[in-house]
Amino acid sequence: NLSATPAALLLGHAITLSDGTLWARWRRRFIQKRFSRHVPSDIAEAIWRHRDQFLPGGRLASQTLSATLLFAEMRGFTLPSDSRNSGMLMEQVRDYRETMARLIMDHGGMMEGYFGDALKATFGVPFARKHADHVGQDASQAVTCALAMGEALQVLNRRWEDRGALDIVMRVGMATGSVTAV
Repeated sequence: NLSATPAALLLGHAITLSDGTLWARWRRRFIQKRFSRHVPSDIAEAIWRHRDQFLPGGRLASQTLSATLLFAEMRGFTLPSDSRNSGMLMEQVRDYRETMARLIMDHGGMMEGYFGDALKATFGVPFARKHADHVGQDASQAVTCALAMGEALQVLNRRWEDRGALDIVMRVGMATGSVTAV
C-alpha cells in the first residue's frame, strides 16, 4: 500500500527525533551528574552550554589561562595509620574528602583529584578570566576556602576524638599563575 509508506517514513522520522532528544537529555544528565562531584552546579551548567568550546570536533581542547591551585594534605597521616583501626581510618579519610570537596565547590573551586592523603583543587577554571581583578578574586576565594577548610577540620577532629581517633593536621599550599587546562 503506497499510502502507508509516507506515514511509515513520517513515523520513523518522529521516532528518530524523539530518540535523539531522549539521548541528548540522558547524555546531559549523565555528564552533569559526573561533573557535580567535582564542579559547582553553576559551572557544570555553563560547561554544558559552552560544550562546543571544550569539545571542538568532538575532542577535548586545552587552553592556557590564569588560575589558583590549592593543595592540601594531611600532615603525618600515613605514619600512624598502621596502628589505627582500618575502619576508623577509612571513615576519617571519607569524612575529610567529602567535607573539603564540598567547601571547595562552595567557594567556586573545582576538585581536581585526590592523591593518597592529599587533594588538589583549582580556582578560576574552566573559563578564562578577562580581567586581572577576576584572577585576584579567584585567589581570594582560594584563601577563604583554605581558612574554612581549617575550621572544618577542627570540627572533624572533635568528632573523631569522641570516637577515639587521632587528630589530623592539614597543610595547605597555593599558587596563582598560568596553567594549561583541559
